[in-house]
Amino acid sequence: MDDDKQQSTLNWGAFGVAAAGLIQIAAGVFLEACRTSPLAAVGILLTYQGSYDIVFAIRTGLFNTFSWTEYFIEKIISISFTVLSVGVERWLDGGAENAFRRWSATKVARKVSLASARGVMVVCFGKVLAKGKDALLKNFYEQFETEIGKTFSREFGDLHEHIEDLIRLDPCNAENLISDAFVDVNNRLDEDGDIPGRIGSTAFEYLPITVVELALQIMSTTGARDLSDRTVDCVKFATIAAMSVVESRVFARNFMKLLQEAITVRKRQQACEKWRTCEQTDHASVERFIARFKRRVRSFIARRVAEKIRRGLVQATAQSFIVSGIADIADRLS
Repeated sequence: MDDDKQQSTLNWGAFGVAAAGLIQIAAGVFLEACRTSPLAAVGILLTYQGSYDIVFAIRTGLFNTFSWTEYFIEKIISISFTVLSVGVERWLDGGAENAFRRWSATKVARKVSLASARGVMVVCFGKVLAKGKDALLKNFYEQFETEIGKTFSREFGDLHEHIEDLIRLDPCNAENLISDAFVDVNNRLDEDGDIPGRIGSTAFEYLPITVVELALQIMSTTGARDLSDRTVDCVKFATIAAMSVVESRVFARNFMKLLQEAITVRKRQQACEKWRTCEQTDHASVERFIARFKRRVRSFIARRVAEKIRRGLVQATAQSFIVSGIADIADRLS
């Protein structure tokens, strides 16, 4: 982890990944020009991977968040899904060889420029959306909190009972114990977690868009008419945006579950204590504290949900409209 932090500070890792992306694109363009079908497929794979590396380097380099661990996780997953996509594409083409493409520095420069432009656009769009998030969602936070309260009404009811029990068992330390439980759960959710879990999470992000892309390819190949680029972009955008909503709901449910478990553990620990030197807190004070704590939980979940939706919109736009938009502009300028 110290190595990751150092790389994040110096950004040498991002430069290295960007250089590796350039090399992959150059090799990929060369192999795409080969008449041998397997080599051409490898060339397509290298070109895709080089573009991904450049986008990753720009995104993490400008945000100063580069991590070798995250890079290798994304690399493993992206290679797997890219191989699947290229394989299906070649199968749909009947294994036919692409027309001979002359390898040139101009073609390499064009692909590098497109990947770089995409990376810069993703960063810029993310920053703009981050600054505008609070302004756009300011009037909706209360509605978010209300919906969260309705969706998890049973969980909030159970949480109410656990807090009452803990306050009854240890009125002196209950508030501190509950606050500590909240902080502990928040830290657990913010931790990177183990490598297999992070790989699974990354694969879950890649899977929906890969399935959609393959489905669209099959529909375009076997259908009576081709799907327009805008239709494809809209489907991709809707898929990723929907996945961000699902992810937000999963996060909220996990948070409520872990918070109940954390408070239950503290309640059991206090139940084992034999000596009580504090007087019981009056019922009105207990209800006021619980009400404040519930508002804190709802507000926290609302903020995290809004942030996950923002990130989902950035990712959805980056993989749909930004890609096709940059390509259209490049075609018109060339």
